[in-house]
Amino acid sequence: MEKRREKRLKKRSLIKVDDKAGMLLDISEDGIKVALPSLPTHRQIRISLQLEGEEFNLSGTIRWIKKTFSAHGSNELGIHIEDPPPTFITAVARIAGPIIAQ
Repeated sequence: MEKRREKRLKKRSLIKVDDKAGMLLDISEDGIKVALPSLPTHRQIRISLQLEGEEFNLSGTIRWIKKTFSAHGSNELGIHIEDPPPTFITAVARIAGPIIAQ
């Protein structure tokens, strides 16, 4: 059963989680999946990333961790973005492109 409210979009970009460099793998209006070489020490984290030319400093909560061995890092994390600002939501919507009404 799918728990996400928003569809995740594939997006590759450099990111910082608690000042540790990582790779953004996908994104939605209220969550991201990232790859990191080492795990953060707390569930509540700080996130820094750039979207559409704008820098975002966000707070998040780690929802899940998966150990992997890939070119992006050895740990994948699902992170819920706490109270994303409207400018972040707008940037994610621009990445998604226009929504076609049915």
